[in-house]
Amino acid sequence: YLVGVEMVTRPLKVDLDKVGTIGGDFKGGELDVALLESGIVDDVCETVDQYAADKKAIIFTVSVRQAVQISERLAASGYAASHISGETPKDIRRQRLRDFAEGKITHMVNCMVLCLDTETEILTDHGWTGVDQMSMQHKVANWDDGKVFFTEPLEIARRQRGKSEPMYVLETRTRSIRVTGKHRMVHRANSNSKWVKSPVDNLEGKGHQLPVNGLADPEIMEPVQERCLTEKEVGRLVSSNSYALRENNGLGMQESKDEAYRRLKRRMDLRRKRPDELTLDECRFIGFWLGDGTVTKLQSGGVEYAASQALVYPLIVKWFDSVIQGTGLDFARRENNGTVPHVRWGFGRGTGGGCQERKGVFEIEQYLDKNGTPLLNGLSVSRLLALLEGFWHADGNHGDASGGLPEHFTISNCNKMLLDRIQAVAVVRGFSASVTKTGEPKEPHHRQLWTLGVQRKQYHQMSVTGDRYSIQKEKEPWKPERVWCVKTTTKNIITRRNGRVTVMGNTEGFDDPGVNCIIMARPTKSKSLYTQCVGRGLRIAPNKDRCLIIDMVGLSSRHTLIQAPVIFGLEGTDNDTAEPSDVSPDEEVRLKNTQSLLLSQIQGIEPVSRSQLRWIPAKHGSLVLSCGEGGTVIMRRVVGNEWMVDVIGRGSTGARESLTMEPVGLELAQGIAEDYVRRAQAVYLTDKSAAWRDAPASEKQKQALTKWKISFHDGITKGEASDLMTQASASNWRHDPATEKQLSALARMGVQHEAELTKGQAGRLLNENRRR
Repeated sequence: YLVGVEMVTRPLKVDLDKVGTIGGDFKGGELDVALLESGIVDDVCETVDQYAADKKAIIFTVSVRQAVQISERLAASGYAASHISGETPKDIRRQRLRDFAEGKITHMVNCMVLCLDTETEILTDHGWTGVDQMSMQHKVANWDDGKVFFTEPLEIARRQRGKSEPMYVLETRTRSIRVTGKHRMVHRANSNSKWVKSPVDNLEGKGHQLPVNGLADPEIMEPVQERCLTEKEVGRLVSSNSYALRENNGLGMQESKDEAYRRLKRRMDLRRKRPDELTLDECRFIGFWLGDGTVTKLQSGGVEYAASQALVYPLIVKWFDSVIQGTGLDFARRENNGTVPHVRWGFGRGTGGGCQERKGVFEIEQYLDKNGTPLLNGLSVSRLLALLEGFWHADGNHGDASGGLPEHFTISNCNKMLLDRIQAVAVVRGFSASVTKTGEPKEPHHRQLWTLGVQRKQYHQMSVTGDRYSIQKEKEPWKPERVWCVKTTTKNIITRRNGRVTVMGNTEGFDDPGVNCIIMARPTKSKSLYTQCVGRGLRIAPNKDRCLIIDMVGLSSRHTLIQAPVIFGLEGTDNDTAEPSDVSPDEEVRLKNTQSLLLSQIQGIEPVSRSQLRWIPAKHGSLVLSCGEGGTVIMRRVVGNEWMVDVIGRGSTGARESLTMEPVGLELAQGIAEDYVRRAQAVYLTDKSAAWRDAPASEKQKQALTKWKISFHDGITKGEASDLMTQASASNWRHDPATEKQLSALARMGVQHEAELTKGQAGRLLNENRRR
């Protein structure tokens, strides 16, 4: 879905070693001054004359004044050129973008977009997502006049705040907003008005209303069901169980088989309920258990779910008794009159047979997750309200609970992950919901308490009675910081800052597939920024087979600049670079290895490139991390952008273990993989900036590379050697999953083995059994 790439590198007469950095990239103000003093305006215009005179081009600059000067110089030279930035008035901006799309403007100079501060999160299908977690694989909540749906972002913008760029804020007990000047806000004058959008500075000091939620259809979700038994497995279980019935219960042959099959069929017929199949009492039960429930592994090998409530709340005890009756669950109820008199209810899973047959929680078990299951996204408004009712009776501001669930209520819990997930569902079911910190822990070993506030309210009412109750221009001195946003289909997003939710407009970037030239007139160290800029020119369009990318780079001995060859693993056409014949054999080996390690598709580079860990591309487009004794983590693409995460070479057996039960998106796969690395305490081995990576390679490393027949240059570092060995290890065929032929042969031999078997392990088992 991307066009080909043609690359040109144009050196600039600027010393970037004199430019400071912040947040992993150059300081915008210092870079602006350095580029202007070096003659960036002339250099860009000469580049357009030489390479892009007949192109439809976007030129990215570091400052508004550079964008203005370059566009004016190009226009004076006869080009149909203009510029847009965060300071361009709305009506002029729209007209220029329209002219660019229609071909009336051929060279657009671009600087800045309208953004949120980095403390602001955006609602996606994965919940609340921050600046460094957002990826093109997330589905962002689009708000359209109160209706909400989820789709992939059209664009992700991350940048440094402009030197003269103001911020506008609203900070109250119930709302928290901080956006760049001109950011577009959704608002209305009163409840009888329609929602409209205006630049944030137009709302300064006004008592308008801001939307705080929307309505989305419940997600259609299917719980993970247990694997169906094969006919052979059923026969084996019926045979063994019928034998036990004859021995222990004195049943006859046919009678024992019939009873064994009946019990097994009952167990096989059990299935997990979809969210839309839950009864309201089951939702109330789930909510109450999330607050006051436990799960215990029994010595017998089974599992018991339980809930408890103090007897000082008799109305809550009575309420939960009625809820249990409504669910039809079998239970054991015990009153304990000890130090804290309470009632305890115990529930089984309901998977036993014979005298152990009970109606247990099996059907709703996947909802009994203290961190909140993703299945909550499938709850309707009534089912969510029932769950909140149960949660409130357990952990809410219920008092004696005599009045039932109020219109506005709070729930306090130490598990912020659970509250975040419920809030994410609530704000797309028409509720206003906030998650805020409740004081500070009294003792160091105490956990932080958080409060979820919920009410049926569509908007936040600003007031003109005081500055703090309406949007104001920030009075704090300017500070260097990152800002960000996404572009969506409806141009509106649902945001959260400091736990408080507001619906607002998104970044006003533009997307024209006809662009066939990108000029990066702002050197950068950020892969994500570079990828986003270049991505503007890579979309397919009629009569477009490639995009020309022109890198304008400065001189630097201490900064690593991001350029097209680094992203694509290809060579540019810089006229000042050495001819191939001038490159030493050692350098050829280094270039070949570096290109092999960096080559990756543009769709997968963004989230991985932002990681602090050193991901190594391996065969078949997979990505790997070395974990030392913890083995090697492999992310392998299954189909499209679906990935599996495996670990190979772990422990003495070297077995392949799957960290994902089924294919997942890239962002989730990366998170699972990196979490394993952290749990394996191997971050120091994979950290990009680890000091050991720059040290000369050890003799042991060189011997290993030679043994594995891997070419390397004389000055190879420990980091480079480690990358090459990790790549070679992951590419070893012995670590691939065992073939169907191997598994069939093992089955015929009656060999028991691990569920996840590699080719190497299967081969060893086959050889051992053949020798026997």
